[in-house]
Amino acid sequence: MRAIVYDPRALSEFQALSPALQRKAISVLKSLQAGHWGDCEKLHGNQDGLYRRKSPPLRIIWTPGHDAVRVRAIRRRTEGTYRDSEELTIGPYTTNAEAQLAGLPVADTDPEDLDLTLEQDAPGFRDDGSHEPLAFLYGGYRQHPELTQSQRAVFEAMQQALHDTQGRHRVVAVQSAPGTGKTFTAAVMGAEYHRQNRWWVGLIAPGELLKDIRQLKAVQAEADDTPEAEAMWLGTFREFLQSRCPDLSLATPDAELAALRAVAEALHRTRHRLDPDVLTAADVLLFQGFVLDEGSPRDVILAQARERLEALALLKRPAPGDARKGLFDQLLEPGLSRLAAARAVAAAPPPPPSPRPPVALLMVDEVQDLLIAEVQALDAVRRHWEAQGV
Repeated sequence: MRAIVYDPRALSEFQALSPALQRKAISVLKSLQAGHWGDCEKLHGNQDGLYRRKSPPLRIIWTPGHDAVRVRAIRRRTEGTYRDSEELTIGPYTTNAEAQLAGLPVADTDPEDLDLTLEQDAPGFRDDGSHEPLAFLYGGYRQHPELTQSQRAVFEAMQQALHDTQGRHRVVAVQSAPGTGKTFTAAVMGAEYHRQNRWWVGLIAPGELLKDIRQLKAVQAEADDTPEAEAMWLGTFREFLQSRCPDLSLATPDAELAALRAVAEALHRTRHRLDPDVLTAADVLLFQGFVLDEGSPRDVILAQARERLEALALLKRPAPGDARKGLFDQLLEPGLSRLAAARAVAAAPPPPPSPRPPVALLMVDEVQDLLIAEVQALDAVRRHWEAQGV
């Protein structure tokens, strides 16, 4: 019996199938392993050397060998196409243990013992010796994830909740352990909702994550097919405010830190001593979130930083000549701090996108990194857009 090995992409595509289709794929794979090709067709052109085994609604792309069958892709027919023309590059194959854990049939032969000729370099690897580590490690999966049934089910349930005829569930929280794919699932599903339903879709995420999100094939494909003004919106919370409220003058993080240090410098000359040079960007967030604003009494940060907050509370000083305004905010003028900008948006939310979409879906990743006032500002935007019929 031939050995059978899998490209990482085939493994991820198998995991995305329903249990019934997984059982069907296993039956086909076992027949290939036994040498029964069945309804197979040799591919040509840029896919020369590959074979396609039909078993509706599945097609399995594979490479035959004297001692091994290499499974390249396990695809389910969607929207009338199997994407057979999409280029397949050979990457490092999965181990027997990985395939067995996923429920795929394997042979006793160790893949390391097989003489499989690689016709192309693995994704991300180049002959000049340089390589892109993540692309090489993930074999392209990082940029083209195949969502599992459970991941899609979460967003399908969310979509149904958003269409609740009684107007409930306009805000849906998705929570799970780190590394389970929340961000990438949100990006892929958001791109699908935008492309298929013509919704307005926005995704707020930390800046360091946006680079990876923009590399996702689903996001790139949606952007390529859509004029820039109508494309799925991606950005940080700050960029969201700038795009929806262009008249707001937002102070930079560096300006906020300089202003807080200036307040501390004024106090440094009094009996209340707080060295300005030891203040950091983290202090600026603590000051705005828990001194100027009340924060949440249940926030874990409140307990962990209580001593630091007592020191920062000394910096809550009124502006000279205007007791209603704090010295920190006065020093930032004409710019607004994060807290002041959030309060301004909550008081006067921006209008809905134009032209008005049938549905607006705004997803917020790592919401725990936002100030409570910023979350409240987003909720004010939601309520205002709902009142406008979006």
